Amino acid sequence: MFELSELVRPYFEHAGWVPRHLSSMLPVSSREKALALLNEFGGLKVGSVGPGADMSKSDINFYAHFKPGTKDLLRSWERQIGEVEAVATAHHDHMIIYVGVQSFYVFTDPDDKLYDLGPNFSQAMEKLLLGLHYGTSMNCDG
Repeated sequence: MFELSELVRPYFEHAGWVPRHLSSMLPVSSREKALALLNEFGGLKVGSVGPGADMSKSDINFYAHFKPGTKDLLRSWERQIGEVEAVATAHHDHMIIYVGVQSFYVFTDPDDKLYDLGPNFSQAMEKLLLGLHYGTSMNCDG
């Protein structure tokens, strides 16, 4: 369901990931997408922090279960991104990865910025694991 490109698949396999593909139903809501991600990758620790292509590479630590309080951090972007669920931390827990209905996002804790990583899971993982540029940070609602 969340296909991995040849660029990042080895990172997941090295971390011990074994494809499960338990459900053939396509998740629609952010909660359903998050649940599917946690079922597939929950508890997995992928990659490492270090020099990357454009910026630092990140490690990714997928949550084993939902973290409800993390949504409060994104209230300033609520109208733009809609309902989201946190699925992982990255970069030594200085970033939080979210999934929404339309896209994946990363919130950077040191500077309180939000970046849209795009609608494709594999491309979002490439940006984080390979240190590719995230693009411009999103402006807050208002």
